[in-house]
Amino acid sequence: MPMGRAALFYDRFGEEIVTELVNWFNDVDATYRTDLRELNELNFTRFDAKLEQRLAELAATTRATATLTSVVAEEWSNVRRRDAPVPPPGRGPIGRARTPRGGRPVCGPRQSRPSG
Repeated sequence: MPMGRAALFYDRFGEEIVTELVNWFNDVDATYRTDLRELNELNFTRFDAKLEQRLAELAATTRATATLTSVVAEEWSNVRRRDAPVPPPGRGPIGRARTPRGGRPVCGPRQSRPSG
């Protein structure tokens, strides 16, 4: 026999009624758990389908963007090759190299030439 408040419950209503009531609550609990499990599975299936659809859309968008990017890069490369003048040797995108009078190109700050 249970102790404490449960003992009072058993004393007041009797073993048979309390056992029947406990079994009824357990059945209701099991039913709600089953219903909740089914509802969760249904919602997960819907969520999974939406996720798959959105991932497929993202993959398609990514492929389209990559294709467009490669087309634009190819076109830009063709335009640059066709229209841009070829720089003469010794000149880069910055300009011509700095050279002191009658000397070699100097990298960095201007160097003084030894007299002699």
